[in-house]
Amino acid sequence: MGGPPEDDKGPVRDWIRSKRIGFFTDKLNLTPDEATKFWPVYNAYAKAIDDLRAERRKDQKAAFKGLDDMDDNAIAKALDEEFVFRQRELDIEKKYSGRMEKGAANEKSGIAAKGRTGI
Repeated sequence: MGGPPEDDKGPVRDWIRSKRIGFFTDKLNLTPDEATKFWPVYNAYAKAIDDLRAERRKDQKAAFKGLDDMDDNAIAKALDEEFVFRQRELDIEKKYSGRMEKGAANEKSGIAAKGRTGI
């Protein structure tokens, strides 16, 4: 009871999304005005992160198929690509962090940051 559905990714994502919304709603205690500013920005942030991670999964899946045949140059390139991914993820965090702060009081945006990053 209360756990994620086990059949396919769509319901699991929906379950996670609903839990995330519940968490933020409970922890942030947003006013109606704050909510109308916060949620569109948060949803854009979540989509940007989800899209980036989907791209990464696709790239990693292709890279892992040839993992045993990788030479040192290919391994170095894969590591560089991981650093590029991490930087892109950080860039998204920076971009949306300030926007979310404008939608919620500073102490609430700190809670939101903890929820986004899992700290």
